[in-house]
Amino acid sequence: MHDLVSCGVDNLPYGEYMNGGSYTIKDSSGAAIVWTPPVGAYDVVVKLVTTQDSIQSNNALSTYVMVVDWYDIDIDMVWDSNQDDHITGGGTHAFTMSVSLNGSTNWDARNVSVSLLSSGSGLTSATGNSGADDLLAGASVMAGVLNATALVWQNMSENVDINSSAFQLNWGDTYTYSGAVETDSGVTTGVYDIVATLNSYKIFSQKPDCAADETIIVDNGPDGQPGGGDDITEIVTVYHMCDDGESVSDGNNANNEAELFGSLQNFHDIAVVEMTVLQGYGTGGVGAPSVLAQDGASLGVGFSRILVEVTHKGSTLTETYDWTVNIEIVDTFGGGVVATYDVDDCIDGLPAGMMPYNHKDLGDDGGQGGAELIGHACAQHDFGAGTTGGGQFDITATVSMVNPPASGDMVSRNDDTTGSFMVFNNRPVASAAVESDGDIIVGDIVTLMASGFDADDPDGQSLSYNWTRTTSNGSMDDMVFCDDQGMMCAIPVMDNWVGTLPVSVVVTDGYGLESEPASANVHVYNMIEANSISASGAEMNYSLTYDSTQLFEVTITDASPIVEELLPNQGDIPYDSVVSLDYTNSLGTLGATASVLTQSMDLTFEGASDGTYSMWYGVSNQWEMIGNTLSTVDSTHVMLSADMSSRTNILGPGTIAVFEASGDQPTVPEAGVASISAVSQAGGSIVISWTADGVMVEGDSFEVCIDSCPNPIVLDRTISTYTMAGAIHGQSYSITVKVINSAGANGVFGSVTHVADTQVDPAAAADALTFTASGDDIIVAWTAGETTDVVKWKVCWDTNTFVENDMAFWTVDDKCDFTTDATASHTIPKSSVSGDHVIHVAVGGVDSVGNEESNDAMNSYSYTIEGSTGSGTGTVGDTVEDGGVPGWAWGAIIGIVVLAFVVGAFILSRGNEGDDSKEWDY
Repeated sequence: MHDLVSCGVDNLPYGEYMNGGSYTIKDSSGAAIVWTPPVGAYDVVVKLVTTQDSIQSNNALSTYVMVVDWYDIDIDMVWDSNQDDHITGGGTHAFTMSVSLNGSTNWDARNVSVSLLSSGSGLTSATGNSGADDLLAGASVMAGVLNATALVWQNMSENVDINSSAFQLNWGDTYTYSGAVETDSGVTTGVYDIVATLNSYKIFSQKPDCAADETIIVDNGPDGQPGGGDDITEIVTVYHMCDDGESVSDGNNANNEAELFGSLQNFHDIAVVEMTVLQGYGTGGVGAPSVLAQDGASLGVGFSRILVEVTHKGSTLTETYDWTVNIEIVDTFGGGVVATYDVDDCIDGLPAGMMPYNHKDLGDDGGQGGAELIGHACAQHDFGAGTTGGGQFDITATVSMVNPPASGDMVSRNDDTTGSFMVFNNRPVASAAVESDGDIIVGDIVTLMASGFDADDPDGQSLSYNWTRTTSNGSMDDMVFCDDQGMMCAIPVMDNWVGTLPVSVVVTDGYGLESEPASANVHVYNMIEANSISASGAEMNYSLTYDSTQLFEVTITDASPIVEELLPNQGDIPYDSVVSLDYTNSLGTLGATASVLTQSMDLTFEGASDGTYSMWYGVSNQWEMIGNTLSTVDSTHVMLSADMSSRTNILGPGTIAVFEASGDQPTVPEAGVASISAVSQAGGSIVISWTADGVMVEGDSFEVCIDSCPNPIVLDRTISTYTMAGAIHGQSYSITVKVINSAGANGVFGSVTHVADTQVDPAAAADALTFTASGDDIIVAWTAGETTDVVKWKVCWDTNTFVENDMAFWTVDDKCDFTTDATASHTIPKSSVSGDHVIHVAVGGVDSVGNEESNDAMNSYSYTIEGSTGSGTGTVGDTVEDGGVPGWAWGAIIGIVVLAFVVGAFILSRGNEGDDSKEWDY
C-alpha cells in the first residue's frame, strides 16, 4: 500500500526517475531513516516492492559499505588577548595551545608528541611552559598527564601485564599549553608565526605490532595429563594489547597543525577556509547538489562542482584585497595533472540555502558593496572523463592576491588546502522487456524496451544501449538497427526470429562502463501457406502458423473410394466418399509436437453448391470430422473449409475424405423427457426417476449422465428409474436424462441437482442409557445430543455384548425394534424363561430416508425370572450389570414382606376362635 507520509511521490510517470534518481528513504512518520552501524562490512540494499512491475530483476540496488572506527587529535592555538590566530603590534603577547581527542568511539592516546616552533622577524623571545621551552629554537612537548605505572602491555593468553611510564591523554580531557612572545622594541617592521605540529602518538589496543607466536596444548596425549612429552601442541599467533607501533592514522589531518601569526605593522593575509566537492545534480548540473564531500570522502564520476571558501585574515579589515583561486586536480597514481581552473565566483548549483556569489574583494569597505569578508569560488569538473572506473584524485585549491600590497601575502601557509578523494563509477543496471501485445508473426514489428539506471547519471542522458539476439540457427546477431534507437526499438521480425529466443541489452555509461546483460524472450511464429493438387483435380490449401523453422509442405494423392463407412455420431447409415485422398506433410511425426498458434484447411473439389458435404480426417480407420463449411468456387467446383485452431498439433499423415450425407440419415428422437426427480435412500444410493414426453419408438433409449458424464448409462426405453449406488454424503450431483438414438439426442431433456443423504446428520449421539423394570417389561431410556435429523430410533439388544457392525446387520423382530417417533425411550419384553438374564442394549438414530446409526453395546441390564409359569410373572432381583440390588427395589421387597406378615397374622387369628372342630386356614 502506498504511504504518502514516507514517500510523497504519488505517481511516477513512464520513463522518469523518482526525485531525479536520488531519494531520501523515510520511515512511516516521514522522518529520514538514520543508520548508526557498528564497525564492519555491509551490503546496503534498497529494494522496490511492487505488484505492478513485470520485470522484478532490476528492483534492488546494492552498495558495499565498510564501516571503521576513526581517530582524531585536534590541535588549536589562539592569542589570549583577542582569541584569534593573528595579532598586530609590539609588546608581550600570550597564547594558549589546546590538544583534545575526537573520533568515532571513545579512545585514549599515549605519548602524544607535539612540536612548537616560532620563526620570522621582530621577536626577542618566544617561550612556553613558564619559560622552560625556547620556541625560537624549537621545542617538543608531551600532551597529557604523566602516569608512572601506565599499562603498556597486556598478555591476552596469560595474566601477565607490563607497566611503564607514559603520558596519557584520555577521551574527554583537554591538554593546554601556555606561552608568550616578546617583540623587539627597536624594530618597526616584522612578521612572525608560531606553528604547532603533531609528531606522533600511540594507541593501547590489540594490533599486529603486539603479535607473538605461542605454543598451546590442544590434546593432553595418552596419559591425559599436561606435560610429560606426550602432549599434542600447536603454534598459534596471539594478538596482545600494547601501545607499540602506530597501527592507525589520524582521521582528520586538517587539524593536526595549528598556527598563530603576528606582525609589528599592518598584517596582510588571505586564506582558504575549506574546500567541498558538490555532486548529486540533475543532468548538466541542474538543481541543488545532494552530496557535499570533503577530504577523504568517496565521490561518484560525473558532473561535479568544486566549491572553495576564502576569507580575509589580515590585521586590518578595511584593507581589502582582490583575489583569485587556482584549482588543480591530480591523478594520485601517476596520472599527473588532469585539470586546472582559475575561478573567483560561484553563481550556479549551490547547496540549498546558499546564495549565489558574484566576485568581490575580501575585506570591509564600509557597506559600499564592493567587498565581503568571505568569498566563494566554484569550478565545474567531470571526474570520470577519460576513465571507466574513476580513481583517486588529489585536489588542491590555492588562493592568491591580485595586485597585492608591496609586502604581499605575509602568510603562505594558509593559502591552500588539499583534499584526497576516491572516485567510483557505479555500474549501470539494465533491464529488457517485450512491449508488443499479442502474438508475434514473421513480418510483424516487435517493440523492445530497455531500461537503464545509473546512480551517477539519474536522468540517463549519457547512457547508450547495445542490443544483441540469438537467431533461430543459434548464431548471434548484433542489432545495430536497435543500437541507434536507444531505449526503445521497433524492428521487423524475419524468419530467423522464429521460436522462443532471447534478446539482450547492455547499457553503457558515458565513461564506457557496461552493465550486466539483461534479456527478454521473444516468441515468434512462422506462417506458411502449403498447397497440393491431386491428379483428379482436388486441391488442398493448408494455412499454418507455428513456432518452428522447419519447412511445412503438404502432398495429396488420389486414393481408392471409401464405401459404406459408418462415421462417428452419424447414425447407422453407411456413407460413400465423394473425394478420397492420401495426405502427408514434410514434418511427419514432428508435426505432432510443434507449437501451433492457428491452422486451417481449404479443400476444393468437383461438386454441387447445394450438396451436404463434410470433410473428414482418418488414421487407422478412426475418423474425425474437421470441417463442413461449404462455399462455391465455380459452376462445377465447391470448397470445404476447416478451422482447426483449437487443435494443439498439426495433422499428421492420414486420409482426407469428403462424404455426402444420405437422404436416409436418421433423425434424433421425437420424444423428450417431461420430468425428473432424485431421492436419496438408505445405504448411500440415489433413486433417479423420470417420465417421457412423447412416444418412444424402436431404437430410442434413455441416457443417464452423472456430473460430467464420464460413463453414460444407456437404458431401454421401457425403464424409467435408475439407482445410483455409492453416493457420498453431502456431495452435490448434477443428473441429466436424455432420449437418444443413433442420430443424437432430443433437445428436451431432464436435469436435476441432488445433494446425497447417506447418514444421520447431525449425529444423534444417543447416550446415558438407563433401565426401569415394569412388570414383564423393561423400559429403556436415553439422552440425545441432536435430533434434528431423527424421525425414530433403532433399539437393539442381545444376551452378549456386541459391536457396531452387528447392530448394522440386525433386522427388526430379530434383535431390534424401531420406535414410532423420536421419543427417547422404548419398552423391551423380559424373557419368560426362569433364571438369571442379562441384556446388552444399543440405540441409534434413524432419519427420514432410512439411514441408521450403529453403535457398540452401550449398556447392560440384569434380571432374574423365578418359578416361571410361562407368563413372565413372579420376577424378583432385577439388577444392572454390576449384580447389586437396585435401590428402588428394596422398598418393593419390604412391602412384600410386611404384606406377608399381616396376612399370616390374620390367618392365625381365625384359627383361635375356640372352636376345636373348625379347620385351620393356611
